[in-house]
Amino acid sequence: MPPVVRMASFAPDSEDYGLVDAAEVSPDDVSAENVFGPSVEDYERASENIRMAKAVLSMPGSEDEQTQDAGVLEPRDEVIDIGAGQTVAGVLQKAGVSGPDAYNAVKALSTYFDPREVKAGQAIEIHLEPTDDGLEFAALNMKIDPIKEVVVSKKGDDNFTSKLKEKKVVLQTNAGKAKIETSLYGSAARAGIPASVIARMIRVYSYGIDFQRDIRQGDKVEILYETYRTEDGDFAHYGDVLFANLVVGGKGHPVYRFEDKDGNADYYSPDGKSVRKSLMRTPVDGARVSSGFGMRFHPVLGYNKMHKGMDFAAPLGTPIYAAGDGTVEIAGRRGAYGNYVRIRHNGSLKTAYGHMHKFAKGIKPGVRVKQGEVIGYIGATGRATGPHLHYEVLRGDTQVNPKSITEQSGKQLAGADLDRFKEAVSALNQQYASMTQGVKFAQADVAAQQ
Repeated sequence: MPPVVRMASFAPDSEDYGLVDAAEVSPDDVSAENVFGPSVEDYERASENIRMAKAVLSMPGSEDEQTQDAGVLEPRDEVIDIGAGQTVAGVLQKAGVSGPDAYNAVKALSTYFDPREVKAGQAIEIHLEPTDDGLEFAALNMKIDPIKEVVVSKKGDDNFTSKLKEKKVVLQTNAGKAKIETSLYGSAARAGIPASVIARMIRVYSYGIDFQRDIRQGDKVEILYETYRTEDGDFAHYGDVLFANLVVGGKGHPVYRFEDKDGNADYYSPDGKSVRKSLMRTPVDGARVSSGFGMRFHPVLGYNKMHKGMDFAAPLGTPIYAAGDGTVEIAGRRGAYGNYVRIRHNGSLKTAYGHMHKFAKGIKPGVRVKQGEVIGYIGATGRATGPHLHYEVLRGDTQVNPKSITEQSGKQLAGADLDRFKEAVSALNQQYASMTQGVKFAQADVAAQQ
C-alpha cells in the first residue's frame, strides 16, 4: 500500500493561518504546490476575490441588508391574563411598559373602571409602538363585562385618554319548566334554568314560602324570564323574571311582574294583589333553618335556653337581606351576637341580624334600607359554633316567632292599573304556553325568542 501524506489547507483571508480542512492524498498527487500550500500569487488572488464579494454583499438589496432589516422593531400586540394577586400596573410593566406610562394608563383607565376591582383571569390587550428608544406603550383595551370595554390611548408624552365602548344588546325571552327531584337548584339546572334566575324567583316567593321546609320532591317550577345578549350572540346578563308558577303540594302559586302607572314594578297574584308582605320569611337565599324559635339545648352554653329567633345556616359570606323597608337603628359589635344589625320597620316591628361576618357597604345607624337590600354577610362572630345568621323579629322590644308575622304591605291594583294588569297576565300566559308547547317537565329544554 503506497504511503499516505497528510495535507492541510488554510484560510487565506485570516490574520493567522488556521487549519480549515485536511485530506489524504497519494504520493502521485504530491507536488510543490500541494506540499507547501498556495503561492503568494494565489493568496493575492483569493484576497481580491473576497474583497469584491464583500463589496457586492454590502450593496442595497443584498442579504446583508436584509439581515440588518430583520433587527428593526415592529409594533407589538399582546393579550395578557391577570394572575391572582397581580395589579394592572404590574402587568403593564411586566409586558415592557415604563413605570410612568403604566401609572398614567391606569389613571386613565380608572375613569370608567376601578383597577382595584380587577379579577384573576381578566384579560388586557396591550399595543406597543416602536420609537427611537425602543417599544413604548401606545394603547390598551380592557373588557369590563360582555357589553363594556375601556380603551386607553397615549397621545404624546403625558397625554393619556380613555373612552368607553358599549355593545348594543338584544332582549330575548326564555321559558323553562322543572320538576323537583333532588334540590330546587339542581333540578332547575338540569332543565336549563340558570341558578341566578332561580335565586331571583326565590326572592319573589320569600314572603310566603319557606324553601327549606315547604318544598318537596315532585313539586314543579314554571318560569318566564329575560336574557340580554350582544348583537353578535354573546351572553350579557339576565333580566327580570316576568312570570313564575311554583307548584307546591299540587297547588300552584303564580306570580306576574307588572309596572303600575307610576312606573313602580312589583309581583302580583292573578287577582292583582301584591305578593309582598311587611317582612320576608327568609332573609337569606337558599339557607337551611338550623334552629327554630323556642326552647332548645344551647350548643355553646350546654343547657336548655329559650332561643328567641331563627338560625339560618349558610356558607361564610352569603348575602343577608333586609327583611323589610326600614331604618337601621344599630350596626356594630354587640356581645354574644357578634356583628349585629337592627332595623326599625313601619309600626312596632323590628328585625335583628346577628353573627355577621361583616356589614354591607354604607350600613350604619340612621340609614334607610329597602326590603331585599343586602345589609351584611353570613359569619360566625360572637357566640357561634359556625357560619349562620341569627334572625329575630321584635314587636316593640320583645322577640316573637318570625313565622307569626302575617302583616301585608303590598297593594291591591284597581281601576286602569288592574285592567292593564289583566291584559298583561293574559299575554304572559299565552307566551309561556306557546314557548313550552310540547316540552315536558322531565325534559331539559328551554325555549327562547326575541
